[in-house]
Amino acid sequence: VEQGARLRRGAAQIIGVDTNAEKYDKAKKFGVTKFVNPKDRDKPVQEVIAEMTNRVDSSIECIGSTTAMISAFECVNDGWGVVVLVGVPNKDDAFKTLPINLLNERTLEGALIGKVLYSCSPRNQQGIRTHA
Repeated sequence: VEQGARLRRGAAQIIGVDTNAEKYDKAKKFGVTKFVNPKDRDKPVQEVIAEMTNRVDSSIECIGSTTAMISAFECVNDGWGVVVLVGVPNKDDAFKTLPINLLNERTLEGALIGKVLYSCSPRNQQGIRTHA
C-alpha cells in the first residue's frame, strides 16, 4: 500500500497509523514518512492527521475495523478526498458518519476481492494508510 501511494500516486507524504509502534521501522522501508499511534493521542486519529496535514488527498483502510474506516474517511479533503476500504469488517458492523461528510463530496470506495484504481487531484499529494 505504501509503495503504491508513493510510486503510482506520487505521494510526497505517507502517514502510517497503527497501535503497534514497532511497525514504524519496517513501514519506513516501504515509504512511510510519518507514523501515528492512536494509543499515544488524546483525540481521534482523524483530528491528529488533520492537524498534521490540513487533511489528506487519499486514505486506505486495511484492517476491517469500522473505527479505522471512519477515521480514514473523516481525514480526507472535502471536495476531492478519496478513501478506499480494503479491510473486511464483521458482517454486522455498521459504518456511521455524519451526513455532511458525504455531502462534502468525499469519495468512498471499497474492494472486497480485487483491486481499485482511482485518481485524485494532484494538489499537495498526500497519502495515508490506516492500521496495517
